[in-house]
Order: sequence, then C-alpha cells, then structure tokens
Amino acid sequence: PAGGGRFIVNINPAPNLLPLNLPERGEIKRRLAKAVVAALPGDIAKRELDRVEKMLGWSGDQLQIRQLPKEWGPGNLLTLEIESDHVTEVFTGFGMKAVTADAVAEQAVKQSRRYLATKVPVGENLADQLLLPLALAGGGAFVTHSLTRHTKTNIDVITKFLPVRVAMRETARDTWLVEIAT
Repeated sequence: PAGGGRFIVNINPAPNLLPLNLPERGEIKRRLAKAVVAALPGDIAKRELDRVEKMLGWSGDQLQIRQLPKEWGPGNLLTLEIESDHVTEVFTGFGMKAVTADAVAEQAVKQSRRYLATKVPVGENLADQLLLPLALAGGGAFVTHSLTRHTKTNIDVITKFLPVRVAMRETARDTWLVEIAT
C-alpha cells in the first residue's frame, strides 16, 4: 500500500499436525459481507454491499462497512464469509483503478454462488491452501470443485518433495474428492 507497512509475528510451532477430513461442509451458520475502504469515499463500500444485498439477498447485520485510516490507502475490497458447521469459506473482490463497485461485488458474488450451488465444503482457492498442511500432517481428505490447474500443479510439486500420495477422484459433476496419504 501507499503507506507501506510492517508487522512483527511470533509463531509457536504446533507440536504435531493432525490429519483433517472435510467430506461435507454441514449446515450454513452465518453469512457476512464486509466492504473495506481506505482513503476512498465510503459510498464505494455502500454500493458494493447494495449489490451483495440485491444478488444474494443478504441484509442487516450480514452487511458491514469498515473505513480504514486514510494513510492505509487508497484501496478497497469486499469479502464474503460463509461459515458452516465444519469450515468457513471467504470470497474476495478487489477494487482496482477503473473497476466499478458493482464489478468488485460481482466478482465475489460469482465465486460464492458457485460454492453454494455445488455444496462442496472446500472452494477452489482453499483447496490449494489445504494441500501442504495435509501433506505435512501425513494425511487427510477434502471434497472440492473441479480441480484447477493451480491445484494440480501444487499436487505435483508437493509429491516431488514429500513422501505422500495424492488421489483425486470425481464423485459427481464438478465435485472431486482429494485424499492425501503417506
């Protein structure tokens, strides 16, 4: 960002990683749309949330605006969080120069609609992120959308460096089971 930034993090390693199995997401418990703006008019965030309300039917406490300090910008983003019994998925639309607030919202809404329509617990971006921790834990499984090229590349790289096997099996249209084992 224009203002730069720095942070310090202390991380205590987990004594061991445990396998994780996500065969289903369970019941949806909460939905939250958060529009964040810095050094930009708050009306941008309002327009993004109006679009989410119109396209997804979310309202009231499900829609939040967060105005960040001016020096943290300029910039804006919209996150859509869908919390279920077993997993929380987050979809993001990023504001850019010459991209309308409607387009930012539509980007995130499109991702969330696909996720909700297929009933998988793990979206395509989370699938990429789960592969390495599950491989390091020595196993696990999850159900996701059709595998992206990025996911397939991650699988190829992980299996070159770690003594794990990754099995991928289509269980239904646009639904895949990914299993990691030693």
